[in-house]
Amino acid sequence: MEGAANAALIAFLADTLALSRQEVVLVRGEKSRQKTFTVPLPPDRVASIIQS
Repeated sequence: MEGAANAALIAFLADTLALSRQEVVLVRGEKSRQKTFTVPLPPDRVASIIQS
């Protein structure tokens, strides 16, 4: 089940940020605990969603 954790994390981020899964892109860290994603939202908007 390689990639299942990444898929679950993408789904979680998409649901939390009210985005489609296609809009959440894993840029770095496919096989690492530290991951970098891009999303089509400004950083301040992401921060406000996470803090709420």
